[in-house]
Amino acid sequence: MSPRTSVGLVAAGAAARTALARLLPGVLGPVMGESYRLASRMVSALRAGYPVRDAEGLRRCRTVLIAVPDAVLAPFVERLAAAQVRWAGKVVLLCDSPLTSAALSRLAEKGARAGSIAELPGFDPARFLIEGDRAAMRAARRLIGGRLHAIEVKPEGKTRLLAAYAIAGDLFIPLATAVQACVRAAGLRGEPASSLLEHIFSRALRAFLKSGRQGSSGILAAPDAAEVSRRAEVLGQIDPKLAEYFRGAAANALRLFGKEDFGLHGLEKG
Repeated sequence: MSPRTSVGLVAAGAAARTALARLLPGVLGPVMGESYRLASRMVSALRAGYPVRDAEGLRRCRTVLIAVPDAVLAPFVERLAAAQVRWAGKVVLLCDSPLTSAALSRLAEKGARAGSIAELPGFDPARFLIEGDRAAMRAARRLIGGRLHAIEVKPEGKTRLLAAYAIAGDLFIPLATAVQACVRAAGLRGEPASSLLEHIFSRALRAFLKSGRQGSSGILAAPDAAEVSRRAEVLGQIDPKLAEYFRGAAANALRLFGKEDFGLHGLEKG
């Protein structure tokens, strides 16, 4: 049995949709689930591997992938650690989770080489973020193969990069919504509005990539409380929530840039 065909999978929930699923046909061996019936269903969905009733079915695997919801990861890890399996020398990879290899510490205590692997969204071809024990990262690279790319980071690097994605999604969408509201209030719709939005954000991103926070040439670069208030007033005419959002964002930006002493309370109160 070659290293690539000695891969086991411990899965629950929507594991069949794991980012690694497309790599498993022809590679996957035993599949363990919450029950034998559920393991059989996953095998059918993945069109790969064969179901096993318990962790003992993973004995011959050199690499074990774990793809379960974070909420039930700890019980699964305890179940694996308590099994009559020699974990020393095996590679165990946590898949598609924001958690790091530290979540597999119980298996590492048993001698397993722990790591994690998660796909970064938006890349074509795909890129995977990998961290953990060196042997685990080598195994992850072999599993990914030459078709895809792997980015190696330290455990804390994984959480920080995923935080960047979260910030970009969670905070950018409200910002884009506010800017779009202004563009629409100016009377633009359809393609002209979309093109202008793209230009506004592309220009800001280019300025940041070139000069960092110094790329700002607006009211926050040389804080002007009166101008902030005037712009907030304009936004309030469109929607009072936009004015509130702008004042709060401006105040937080001043904190971030170390300009707390500049009219901060006035900005927040409006």
